Amino acid sequence: YKFGEAVKTLAIEAGMQPYRFTKQDEEKENRWKTYKNILEKYTTYCHEQLLSEKYSEVNQYLNKRNITKKEIIFFKIGYAPLKNNFYDQLRKEFKDEQIALSGIYYFDENKKVQVDRFRNRIIFPVKNLNGSVFALGGRAFSKTSIAKYINSPETEFYKKGNNLYNIDEVKKIRGKIDSAFVVEGYVDVISLHKFGVQNTVANLGTAMTERQIELIWKFFKNPIICLDGDLSGQKAALRAAERIFPLMKPDCNVYFLKLPDKFDPDSYVNKNGKESFLKLSENKIDIQNFIWESYFKEVNIDDPYSL
Repeated sequence: YKFGEAVKTLAIEAGMQPYRFTKQDEEKENRWKTYKNILEKYTTYCHEQLLSEKYSEVNQYLNKRNITKKEIIFFKIGYAPLKNNFYDQLRKEFKDEQIALSGIYYFDENKKVQVDRFRNRIIFPVKNLNGSVFALGGRAFSKTSIAKYINSPETEFYKKGNNLYNIDEVKKIRGKIDSAFVVEGYVDVISLHKFGVQNTVANLGTAMTERQIELIWKFFKNPIICLDGDLSGQKAALRAAERIFPLMKPDCNVYFLKLPDKFDPDSYVNKNGKESFLKLSENKIDIQNFIWESYFKEVNIDDPYSL
């Protein structure tokens, strides 16, 4: 029980009362090991399917998005075939209730079968700080899909607003650089990484939460929130700024980067390259001025009643 022993050892070294692990703690640790194991097996299966290059439509989509094989391997991107029997493979090793807790499958009451939530989607594994897969993102590449992106449901071990995509890799370069870019989507991270901007994380499709900013501050004191250049992207950035502002600390900053209209980080860096993106990032503004400018531009200075 390595985790438990590590906690006991650290408590003793810190002069604290040793924590006594209960039976419930041990049961939760065992559930985590099973949960992690199922997700990592599924991730490996989907990754192998994508690397097999059997699905030309998927490969065409990735080529169109300029996602290279190097990035596919680094981020362990995969593909969940529309028809697959991986559930049957998992049942050889795990119980139905254990598989259900992973969030990968749901039960179709009408057909009385287990359905792969991510079927016919490109799979983006989401890892925790220790590099273990504990959630998945699925991107549709067909226009007939109802939702462009779907994500793992929240589980006992995964809370969307608590985590950042790629934080496990980005934390490895802390100390070398004091800032990191926070973008909106998986592909934004992947494209910037491809061009050498490796200090990039994504907020997993949520409006930036208090827990996410606290997490990134643990490793980088000057994060730069960089969302889409359209109106909805700027509104999302303003909502994030207002949520984060009460949390500001003397030694921690937050900056905002406005992209040109109709650009997101993925499209901008693919069109203009790394140096242009980094040059653009010099125009970042601090959180106070970002909030001020966002509201001031809505004011009609010729109308005293609008002030």
